[in-house]
Amino acid sequence: MNFKTFLANIISNIIGRFRMLPISPNNYRLHILDTYSSTRIGIAIIGILFPLILWFIGLMLGIELQGSISAYYHTPMRNVFVGILFAIGASLYLYKGYSTIEDFVLDCAGILALCIALLPTSPATELECDPFTAPYLHGISAISFFILIAYICIFRASDTLDQSEIDESRKSFYKIIYWILGVSMIALPLFSALWLYLVDETGSLIFWVESVGVWVFSLYWIVKTIEIKESHLEEMNQFCPQPNRSHSPNSDRTQTPNQQTKTDNSQKRQELKGRRQKDEYKVKGTREKDSPLPPALPV
Repeated sequence: MNFKTFLANIISNIIGRFRMLPISPNNYRLHILDTYSSTRIGIAIIGILFPLILWFIGLMLGIELQGSISAYYHTPMRNVFVGILFAIGASLYLYKGYSTIEDFVLDCAGILALCIALLPTSPATELECDPFTAPYLHGISAISFFILIAYICIFRASDTLDQSEIDESRKSFYKIIYWILGVSMIALPLFSALWLYLVDETGSLIFWVESVGVWVFSLYWIVKTIEIKESHLEEMNQFCPQPNRSHSPNSDRTQTPNQQTKTDNSQKRQELKGRRQKDEYKVKGTREKDSPLPPALPV
């Protein structure tokens, strides 16, 4: 295959992906799972870009690097600052956790993100007007936000690991990563608050410390997505297991609940693997049938 054929195949594949193909009933499940995964990745991307957008666009508008992320509220970047926090808050509130406790904590974290945006800190310099500020409530909201996410990292992230069938070494690896992320999300905001209390002039140090805290928050969502993809929990629907009716009453009596769950999960994994292959085959066949471009010819 020469370069022209290779390039033509790539263009044909890209156009096929952007076609508005109807979703068949067999593909609804994959569509919902992809949407759920995209939400986590979207939260991570917003968090990664948050301080970078404030910094780069601020420089383009002639705004020097502020002493903290919150200080951008009192600059022409106010709308960007508030808008991104509202996007993060709404995403966390709408995202459904894997347990009632996790879902409640995420809802509270989403509300606190809105409080961070609506309760601004004090301006670093004197302004022509006298704006509304609530520095103490702003600081409490910010620290509480990171503490709640840290709680999920340390105590609730293992909910999915306990239900998965991945190797114990991988479970230990993920638990260590979540513990490090959780401790970092507590330590970084507390360091910022303590440094601001002890030192009057901090330069841009607090901005970068807060940025690292936001990036740790984003890293959690990336790691969680990778873990769930590896364990296939979303596909197995382990949090709402259905009884295995193929077992006889006698066989159920000889199995513990944990053994029964593992047996059900193994069967579901095999069924979902075959169903996914069938769905992907149907999607591929539909695209080839409905594609507006003829297949690339060798040159």
